[in-house]
Amino acid sequence: MKKRELLFALVGTVLLSSCVKDKYNLGGLTVEADPSFAIPLIETDFVTEDILQDLDTNLIFPGTGNVLTVVFNDTLKSIGLDEFVDLTPVTISDNITLTPVAVDDVTKTQDVTLESLLPKFDALTEAGIRAAAAANPSPFSVPGFAIGDGGEHFVDEIADFSTLTFSEGELNLKVSNGFTFRMNDLQMELISIDNGVRSVLGTLVYPLIEAGGEATDKIDLAGKTMSDSLMMKIINFESVAPNASLPISLADKMVMEINLANSKITSGTAILPSKELASETFNISVAPVAIQADKSDSMKLTELKFLSGTMAYIFNYGIAEDANLTLTLPFATKAGVVFSEVISLTANTSNITGNFDLSEYVVDLTNGGTTVNAFQANVKTVLVSSGLPVAFSTSNVVSYDFTVSNIKPESITGDFGQQPIDIANEKASTGLGDDEILSTIELVAPVINLHFDNSFGIPMGFTSLAVDLTGGSTDVTLTGLNFTAVNPFNIAKGATGSSVTSTLVIDNTTTNIAAGINAQPKEFLVNGAAILNPAGSAVNFADTSSRLTVRVNVEVPLHGRITNFEVLDTTDMDLSDVFDNLKSATLKTTINNEFPLDGTLQIYFTDDNYNKLDSLVQPGGDATFLQASTTDANGITTAASLKSSSYVLSEETVKKLVNTTKAIVVARVSSSDNGADVMKILSTYKMSVKLGLIAQISLGDLTKD
Repeated sequence: MKKRELLFALVGTVLLSSCVKDKYNLGGLTVEADPSFAIPLIETDFVTEDILQDLDTNLIFPGTGNVLTVVFNDTLKSIGLDEFVDLTPVTISDNITLTPVAVDDVTKTQDVTLESLLPKFDALTEAGIRAAAAANPSPFSVPGFAIGDGGEHFVDEIADFSTLTFSEGELNLKVSNGFTFRMNDLQMELISIDNGVRSVLGTLVYPLIEAGGEATDKIDLAGKTMSDSLMMKIINFESVAPNASLPISLADKMVMEINLANSKITSGTAILPSKELASETFNISVAPVAIQADKSDSMKLTELKFLSGTMAYIFNYGIAEDANLTLTLPFATKAGVVFSEVISLTANTSNITGNFDLSEYVVDLTNGGTTVNAFQANVKTVLVSSGLPVAFSTSNVVSYDFTVSNIKPESITGDFGQQPIDIANEKASTGLGDDEILSTIELVAPVINLHFDNSFGIPMGFTSLAVDLTGGSTDVTLTGLNFTAVNPFNIAKGATGSSVTSTLVIDNTTTNIAAGINAQPKEFLVNGAAILNPAGSAVNFADTSSRLTVRVNVEVPLHGRITNFEVLDTTDMDLSDVFDNLKSATLKTTINNEFPLDGTLQIYFTDDNYNKLDSLVQPGGDATFLQASTTDANGITTAASLKSSSYVLSEETVKKLVNTTKAIVVARVSSSDNGADVMKILSTYKMSVKLGLIAQISLGDLTKD
């Protein structure tokens, strides 16, 4: 930024011949040589804005009250949703606990004939029964009897299994008496035989079964293991003499009806039906972490819409039948449809993997108003029967991992809590640097605006703020920024789809900002602490368009005191043709000035080696070319000043100017009263300049004024 051009342009308008460095863009001033006796060179008016149009800067603007103001903007910090809230990956690991499997009821009938029992009777009774039966049949008076061992009677395979271990169930044995005599105190043991090893499942007792009658007893199977090889052992069989002759047939029989009912097995080999194995419900917690926060547990999120996210799974499936597992997220919807996916599990397979895309799903993190920061998952496993006997045990492991990762929210709603936010060593440029004008101005009204552009639906409050201005002539720490938890600087929350700006104005009314800016710092160093929701619990929202941007706006009005701002430059100057016949000359200026600036001008004429030949203003002469305007108490011009100056070039000086090849231009500008008065430079200030030359030329022997 070429701020010194503002004053250098003022100087340049009154120079007779000064083509200064291109940097200052003053090549528009030229010398007019005319052998006239009185030569008007310049008569022009200009205002401050005319100068600004020629300056290479976009940092000086008319400010409040048209005061020229150096304006610089920089961004201190800008954070979006990804940086503001981080939803960390979460993994749910568990084993599906298999419940005992219900098996279908089974009924099997087994007959025991009278003929098969006869060897167990005494010889006399056996012979009488056989004789009566041989008479096709013949009535026989059956004597009373008691048999301690009625023999072993094997049961045909009752179902397609080898062994079953029961968690619950019962075996009902109904005995129908097909004999012509009653049965008293019938007792039988139910024996399971597995690879030759016998185990008694229970004893069945029937106190009385009349001829043609029936009775039922049962065995509780809970905790017992039964093979597919069963045997009924009659351990007692009695009958009281009927005192009558009864028809007898060896084909007479008692019928045993075995019924396996209400049974559930914990292990065994059997045909497993297609039915639900297990159903589980669990919550997947969303772990929110705010910026540099250590109190994420105070965040109570209620709704999350995924911009992207993945739910990956790993299954180890140890059951000998295939199954279909249905994963349902009942509070996650996309376009109104609830998330539900089916995972096919192959029998006895490990490391079954896959993943689901959660993009665009909207998740109710309250599970219908019962919690926060979590969404429910339901897992239901349904066995797919092959129709063949398979080994089964409730100890078979079905383990799984569900991992939700790569979470990028599109929007989040809920109470973000009073999370702390730290701003540590954030830097921004002041835009000032080594400025030549500002180094000579004692500024009295600089302003720093910290703009907080917030499109998060979250109010915030700074509880502390420290600003250091560094890199200048001295480092300055701003005072007067006395924010506390009780008295924070509040940042308003944004509205849906739009940003709300809260501005902290740092001026010289309560802070030492003037001292800081007058040190010409290069950087702002900002540290501070803020909290979300300073007023307490609130309903917040954020989405991918949400941002918190902290902008620094530096406004430095040219309002202060200028002391001896100096412009020093050199230029080539060949006046040999102009002054060859010139005997003497007087340069006259008349300046009507609204600028509150005094100025002096001196030009030194030199040869190629910068040896001084002469000067525009002779020793003891008045170098003042610009007189400050009259100002009011606010430093604003109330009346223009009029200053006329004459610079006499004697005959001796003119002779030296013929040999001049370079000129050194020195101009100094101060506010009035030698820089003691406070002034403002307005964009509307005007200056009228008249510049003329009165010459005395030599005409041979004739000299004429």
